Amino acid sequence: MIVENIDSTTLINILGQISFGLIVGYLFGFLLKRYGATIALIIGVTFVVVEVLSYYGIVTVNWSNLQDGISPVSNFFAQLGDNLGTLLTKNVAFAVAFVPSVIIGFRQTRPPHVKK
Repeated sequence: MIVENIDSTTLINILGQISFGLIVGYLFGFLLKRYGATIALIIGVTFVVVEVLSYYGIVTVNWSNLQDGISPVSNFFAQLGDNLGTLLTKNVAFAVAFVPSVIIGFRQTRPPHVKK
């Protein structure tokens, strides 16, 4: 049997990764379903308002300065994505628990506008 060849420290480490992956995955799926649309809506409406104000000459947008300001944020999320990819490929036990629990958390959560 495979379990006979694993010492107790390794088994505890694997079980800890699986537990952590289940909890973090479920919370990520829950928060994505609960607040993802709201955040996307806020960003979209803000962009449209700025575009309309720019079109009518009320504001002048220096897009290169805006891009320079947003660059650190986009770099942060790119690094976060790289770190998540590394985490999922190096910690297989975490990934095995994380991915399905994201789906479960996303599917079992009611959107905020749906009442029971």
